[in-house]
Amino acid sequence: MLSLSIGSYPSRPTDTDVFMLEQLKGAVKELLMRMNALIDKDIPELNKVLEGNGIKTLRAPKKIDF
Repeated sequence: MLSLSIGSYPSRPTDTDVFMLEQLKGAVKELLMRMNALIDKDIPELNKVLEGNGIKTLRAPKKIDF
C-alpha cells in the first residue's frame, strides 16, 4: 500500500506514508553503512586470520553505493 500511495494512486501519500518512507530510507542507509564496513574492515581482518592459518582467503565485493 505504501508504494501505491507514493505513486499517487489512489491519492497522494499521507503524512504516515511519508513518515514510513523516511524510516525505510534510514534503515536502508544504515544497512548499507554496515555492509560497507564489513567489506572495508571485517573481510580484510578475516583474510589475515585465514591466511595465517593456511586457509584460502575471501574476495571482498565492491563497496555498495546507492
